[in-house]
Amino acid sequence: MKPANPTNQQLIKNRSAFQNNAHLLWPYWVLLQQNLSCHIESHVQNLAFRSWTDVSHPHSATPLRIDPVGMICPDPHTWSMHYGLLINNRLYTPTVSDSTQAYSNNTHQTLWQCEGVTVRQSIATIPTLVSKADRGGAVVSLTVSRDRHDAAIQLVLIALPMHPEGLGSLQSICYLSNNTVMLNNTPQLVLHEKPAAITCFSQDESSVPDALSNWNMIPQVHCSHGLATACFSYTVDTNIHIMYTLPHGVRSSTKLPISAIQNQRFSDIQHTLNQVWTPIKQKNICLKTPDTLFNYTLKTGVHYLLQGHATIATDGTPISRWLLGRLYAQLGYCTHAQTLLKSVTQSSWWWHPSPDAAGIAVDLAYQQALYSQDFSWIQNHWSKLNKPIAHWVKRLQHQAPIPYPLLPLAPTHAHNQTSTPLLNHAWLIHAVRTLGHLSKTRGLPAHMDYSAVSQMLHTYLNESLAFIFDRRPDAPYLALSKTPKVHGKLLDTLYSLVPLGIFSLYQPLVNKTLSHIEQTFGHDGCVVNTGPHDGFSVRHNAQLAQIYFARGDTRKAHVIVKWLIETANTNGSFPTTVHTSTHKGGGGLGHDSVATAACVSVLLSMIAHADNTCLNLLFHMPNSVWEGSQFTGIPTPFGPLDCHLSPSTNPPYTLTLNPQFHTPPTAIVIQLHPSIQRVMAESPVPILDNHRIQVPATTHTIQCY
Repeated sequence: MKPANPTNQQLIKNRSAFQNNAHLLWPYWVLLQQNLSCHIESHVQNLAFRSWTDVSHPHSATPLRIDPVGMICPDPHTWSMHYGLLINNRLYTPTVSDSTQAYSNNTHQTLWQCEGVTVRQSIATIPTLVSKADRGGAVVSLTVSRDRHDAAIQLVLIALPMHPEGLGSLQSICYLSNNTVMLNNTPQLVLHEKPAAITCFSQDESSVPDALSNWNMIPQVHCSHGLATACFSYTVDTNIHIMYTLPHGVRSSTKLPISAIQNQRFSDIQHTLNQVWTPIKQKNICLKTPDTLFNYTLKTGVHYLLQGHATIATDGTPISRWLLGRLYAQLGYCTHAQTLLKSVTQSSWWWHPSPDAAGIAVDLAYQQALYSQDFSWIQNHWSKLNKPIAHWVKRLQHQAPIPYPLLPLAPTHAHNQTSTPLLNHAWLIHAVRTLGHLSKTRGLPAHMDYSAVSQMLHTYLNESLAFIFDRRPDAPYLALSKTPKVHGKLLDTLYSLVPLGIFSLYQPLVNKTLSHIEQTFGHDGCVVNTGPHDGFSVRHNAQLAQIYFARGDTRKAHVIVKWLIETANTNGSFPTTVHTSTHKGGGGLGHDSVATAACVSVLLSMIAHADNTCLNLLFHMPNSVWEGSQFTGIPTPFGPLDCHLSPSTNPPYTLTLNPQFHTPPTAIVIQLHPSIQRVMAESPVPILDNHRIQVPATTHTIQCY
């Protein structure tokens, strides 16, 4: 039976067992957190350096967490695999090294150099280890090369009760003769090569360096305190290559094909991974601008999201599935989007969804159909999409404005009601509008008078807002909550502006809301979260940047975008929040798929975005983009667009447009460089207000002087 996670008291008590060697074996964040000048309340919880990497296969829902120095955490709460070098009986680990570099492609690799020895660790996650019957796992390869020959060197693999957030719990370890290791009575580690020495012990009795010095063949240990540890040593005479496998989803009764697993070659696994990733990467947006950090963040962000979609499909909330699904559809990965859509509509709470969950399903279905031009799913599930919307419209008490709640409370069996009443109502309006549009354009049967219902809902919403403001002039208009200053809820209501478009971006209530957010929560152009995860909320700041761009306030938006790009991890992902003191990943996840989706959406909208039936191009990009840029496969609701700006630091500029639209927009509107005075296509093109031009949605070569 899997042991329960230790209590906080046990964690604090057990901390004393690691003091002698904390600098060697703690996760990397402990070393950083102990050196902080600011106060951190708990020493056994990671509150400020949540910067590990989640590594997964595109079709895997079980990611690994990799510490910045290469410690692998296959289980987020119990144990991890670390490694080190024993050189002349002295233990060295990457935790205290500044020479570690980590990067990720199809495999995650960590390079560590120490005392003339180089260790390269490569990690690949695969959907199946040997056959389709198993649940896959991760294969880890370590290559050790030595430049010095005057020392006795051993590579040491260490299974220990730690994880990226603190202490875990390992109560038992047992090494079997077939090189399988039972951890907490389950076969969770398969060594491909037999170790020269196996040392299992409890950290409340000894430390890793002491155990390695004094014992060399102890194949099992039991520790009721959850501090069991194991070291597997390999002699490094010249160069060696060691592999081990971490199976996914194993139980105590699981029978693993040990010989087949151990006979695999890492090069074959990489070849299989390349076959999986190649068709996925071919669809990636290709871009080149003078801002190399912008290019890198956008491309690696997309790659990261393709790794993690399966996890969100099983674990995510409706809002997280919506943010990811919308972006997948936009990028052309409509199969991914449909997976998330099905996860919403096939979940146990679908028959009694909250208004936001029902609206999210409608919008996801529409976005997936719009970008793929395949409306068959909507046609087959038309009644299913309409039913919950009709349910909530019927429940709405719209005879008089009622401030709290805007919608009556859902029945007790409705789940995932995490939104504000205002956002619930906004989702309802958006869903009714979308269903009405689909009914009209696709000839689908009407389940209600969509236009009349939409107007009724909108009128009721505005009357309710006016009712509240009349009685509470200090409350922000968009804070339909009894605690309007809890800004996590307040910022969530901004989705009613973009992309739902329920309110005008310039009406007084929006101005008042944004002013309140800036004055109350603003800090150097960004906003600080005061919710369950303190710090700068990445998702909320990305949403705020979208609002500023939509309102034409590019200066404020660019301040946030610059901060977002600087916040990104090296693999393109973003943390949930950024700690206010350390400016590293704070509360929440160190690599948050939802925050990453929000940031990637902002970066894409800077290149091109739709405005009703027009396509706006380069509206929010810096002027440096005119110095030479190339965009291939820019995703738009009308179809992909290629755009090329010939390199030049001064006019004339040559702009080439090559659209592959399935439904052409009425026009393409382009933001010009401020130095451009004259534009020629087949004929002169007039320069409009705000220094923009409008051209037909066809292939063009445009000369700008």
